Amino acid sequence: MDRECCHVSAHRLAESTLSRAPWGATSQRIAAVSTNRRSMEGVNVYRVLQKRTALQGTSKAVDNEHPGDGPPPVAFATPPGSVDLSTPTDGSSSPHSSIHSSIHDSVDSDKLTSLPSTTLEKAAVAEIKSKDLMSTAVTLDDDQQAISQTAPRMRAPEREVHASFLAAGDNGVGKTTFLHQLINSYRQAPGIHYKAAAADGCSMHQFVSDPESLAIRLGPIRVPEERLNIQLSLQDSPGVGDDINYKSFLRMLVKHLLQQQETDYKLLGGNIQHLGPAMAGTLKNSVTALLYFLPPHKLKKLDIIMMAALSQLVPLIPVVGKADTMTQQEALKYRDELVAALQDADGFVGRGDSSMRPLEVNLFQFPDEDLLNVNVTPSSDKHIYFVITSDTYQDGRPVRVYPYGVFDAANREHSDFIVLKRLLMSDQNNGFWSLQDSALQYYYNFCTQYEAAGMALDTLVDSICATWSPYLDYDEYLALKGLKEADQSKGLKGVFSGLSRKGSLKSQQKNQLTGRVSMGGHSVVSMGGHKPKALSRANSHGGGALEAESSLPHGGALEDAVVY
Repeated sequence: MDRECCHVSAHRLAESTLSRAPWGATSQRIAAVSTNRRSMEGVNVYRVLQKRTALQGTSKAVDNEHPGDGPPPVAFATPPGSVDLSTPTDGSSSPHSSIHSSIHDSVDSDKLTSLPSTTLEKAAVAEIKSKDLMSTAVTLDDDQQAISQTAPRMRAPEREVHASFLAAGDNGVGKTTFLHQLINSYRQAPGIHYKAAAADGCSMHQFVSDPESLAIRLGPIRVPEERLNIQLSLQDSPGVGDDINYKSFLRMLVKHLLQQQETDYKLLGGNIQHLGPAMAGTLKNSVTALLYFLPPHKLKKLDIIMMAALSQLVPLIPVVGKADTMTQQEALKYRDELVAALQDADGFVGRGDSSMRPLEVNLFQFPDEDLLNVNVTPSSDKHIYFVITSDTYQDGRPVRVYPYGVFDAANREHSDFIVLKRLLMSDQNNGFWSLQDSALQYYYNFCTQYEAAGMALDTLVDSICATWSPYLDYDEYLALKGLKEADQSKGLKGVFSGLSRKGSLKSQQKNQLTGRVSMGGHSVVSMGGHKPKALSRANSHGGGALEAESSLPHGGALEDAVVY
């Protein structure tokens, strides 16, 4: 009898508890549990929670009528697809035995008789019991899903990913500014570590001796949705043409790229091709992408040769800097010229020798799906990015201010910068991972070549440079330089012959002007060792003229003579 009374008290306590629980949370649990109400456990919890709905509007009236015992039981319709538990089917005297079993899981029945009797104290206890009941409902729901699920619900562990971008190309087109502009918003994140470049400028000596001093480090950039921590490195480099010896400049860039890959090779303990694409993002030093900056308006053969050589080593993305210097029509025309030159690099540059390796620029192209995700229609010219860069900001946006207007670098109608940033950093697309996969394949190619060269880096560098250096010999600049040297040599011969003729004239002048010649009160006297002076002068006294120049052969000038 005591146990039956305890059961009834527990039932009423559950009803009172539900009447005071917040409706928002409870309604959500009803929806969650109702999806599984065909199971016996789901029906039990479903019925108890459903009673809370009816009691919500009458809880105060019930408390006044039954201050000590709680609200009386309320009858409800049977949920669809379930068994009516309000009427015993086996002749038992307890209509709520199934509900009691659920409550007993979280409530000790022996302690229910000693619970406080005041309404305020009962409300506090009811809140605790309500939370226990909700937890039971969630657990039952998760368990039910686990029975029929086709795959486990796993949470991926946090991992660290590395990305390195190298800016190369022409001088004065915004390479350094672009790198700062790319990460400016990420620097605002709390807990981020930012290391600026230590050196001012970007000289070749600085790049060769200490490239780290020209690098920007940022990280970790936390991506909670993917449980990623990105360590970002941005490497600046000297402009193409800083050294008039293009062969040595090419060698400098090639060696730097291979040195970074060699560092990863030693760090990872050798060739790891057997691990496949799982290693994407783990290369701490290798360049993930090379951003090659081109000047506006005019494409040079030198840039095509450099891109052809460097695109064999790392993923390469062409970027046109200072795009705001071109009108819309000029930009469209220039884009078409770039597409044609990059598709037929060999024809654009021309080979001086048929034995030379054909030129081919292997551009990295983001997958069409990634372009569509950033609202860009895929086409052959969409893999060239026209950007505007600036270190001036208005309302957090990089702008270039002119007397005639303002160019917004973050406005895709003015610049491709925001599109390129979203692709590089995988903002709602997979461009970041596409780059990582491509960079890993380039690294595997390096491992094969490095081992074939006997793991001698200089040998590999020499081999690569020997392939492309002949194109620099046939560069138009060198051809023009040869013509200029020929012209200068021919000009010097003319100077020497002129000096010889000048010497003979000088001796004639001396013979003709030796002694004193009187003309209208003026005298011309031989004065050796002086520079030539007047050519002709009117005689102010006699109206005559001194025309010494006309008396000399070939129109020569008077030398060593002075009028006084």
